[in-house]
Amino acid sequence: MACVVVLSIMYCGLVQVLATLTPEPDVVHGKVGSDVTLTVRPQGDHSVIAQTWNKLYGGVHSMRLAVYMYSPTTGTAMSLGPLEGRASLGKYGSLVIHDARKEDEGLYVLTSLVDVVGQEEQYFDLKMRVPPQISFGEQSPLHVVQNSQVYLNCTVRYAKSSTAHDIQWRKDGSRLWGRVTIIGRATQGMRFTNYHREGNGRRMEVETVRESDDLWTSVLTFQSVRKEDTGNYSCHAQHEDGAVAASLYLEVYYAAKITNISDSPQVVSAGSNVTLECIAQGNPPPIIAWHKEDDHTPLRSAFSDANGETGRLNLTLTKLDENASGNYTCVATNGVPMGKKDRRTVQVNVLTSMDKYFPPSPVSSSPRPKTEAYSITTTVASQGSTIEEKTPLSPVVEAEPPVQEVQPPVVEVKPPVQEVEPPDGNLEADDPFYATFVTVGIVTVTAFSLLLLMIVAVLLCRRTSSSTKVMRTHISGDIIRHRPLNPDVYANVYR
Repeated sequence: MACVVVLSIMYCGLVQVLATLTPEPDVVHGKVGSDVTLTVRPQGDHSVIAQTWNKLYGGVHSMRLAVYMYSPTTGTAMSLGPLEGRASLGKYGSLVIHDARKEDEGLYVLTSLVDVVGQEEQYFDLKMRVPPQISFGEQSPLHVVQNSQVYLNCTVRYAKSSTAHDIQWRKDGSRLWGRVTIIGRATQGMRFTNYHREGNGRRMEVETVRESDDLWTSVLTFQSVRKEDTGNYSCHAQHEDGAVAASLYLEVYYAAKITNISDSPQVVSAGSNVTLECIAQGNPPPIIAWHKEDDHTPLRSAFSDANGETGRLNLTLTKLDENASGNYTCVATNGVPMGKKDRRTVQVNVLTSMDKYFPPSPVSSSPRPKTEAYSITTTVASQGSTIEEKTPLSPVVEAEPPVQEVQPPVVEVKPPVQEVEPPDGNLEADDPFYATFVTVGIVTVTAFSLLLLMIVAVLLCRRTSSSTKVMRTHISGDIIRHRPLNPDVYANVYR
């Protein structure tokens, strides 16, 4: 406590005040926003007649401004000037400042008028501690596009006692760690680098710099932001009275992408139903639609669902006919980037009744048989002499027909055909007997045609045998037909 002993000397009716001792004022520390008390010590057994608190501007002997007055005799008390409505009197005349402010800092003096003793003064030096004030340069939430470069700017004010190490960054409550590089002294600035994942290169950087005595700036930089960087980021500043923080929510937008779709092709029967499913993911949540072929009009879907960044849309096609066959395309978009769409196509094939009963038969091609060279030995007996002739043959693919070809008459047999119109709708479901009827009819017509062809072949063979003589020969590996014998030569054929 600081006291000033005042001597009053009467000289020609004037009072001369001489200050004999001026001690150092008591230092009081206060915190902005809290109550601060300038505590006064008891002043002996003498009664106090009046007390006045003044704030000094410019030193002990400078201008005084009254902030509180108290008269024990009348019980009058009032707060004045900058402390009006925010000050009260405590024990022994102590001054209590409520909701202290930064501008309340300064030098105060209590002047007491004490019975018998006279006037006494006590000095107090109030120093206000201002907690750091943290703010972001961006509004929360902050929306950014994936793979872009992003800056989060954190400003820390009134951090006189802080160093660069006292400013930290956290994501969803977990501190971001990385390699730290000091620029100059720790009280001047630093650089923090987070490699996020080993071997992944530099992705995030934090640079903290002291701009002035009570101002720091800290910038968190994303070189190429990713969707997993979405989260709540907070900037923390340590202080002798505790820690303060400010937070910002970063949301990363990325393009819509179809992650799952029904298998293609979808083969279904006429008259049945089919459901096509399309699942897409994106942020903002994607808008999904189904289209057929080149028709850009969205098809009405029976079911849709959205869960966060994932959406699903089901397209149900009912009572399908052959016109429903085609390509159905799922389109997903969310405007990131503008105009980009993801497309996937499912082919739908509707089987009609004829497709069921007459499926297309596969066409198989087999290699032609390998040919070999043959030799023919012909023995002819004529008037007691024997003639033996060997004729080598070159490899052939097919046997040559006789020189004298006999064209048989062509008989075209047209079996009676009766058209049977299938009933409308699904034949298998409406008339199960139809399939059996068609099968029996085909077999009957085929058998009848084969019988006629066999009769024609027999007739042709008889006619040919009457005008053509066929020789039997020794043939290595096969039997072939030769040209007719010369009618002038009488030959016996030997085995």
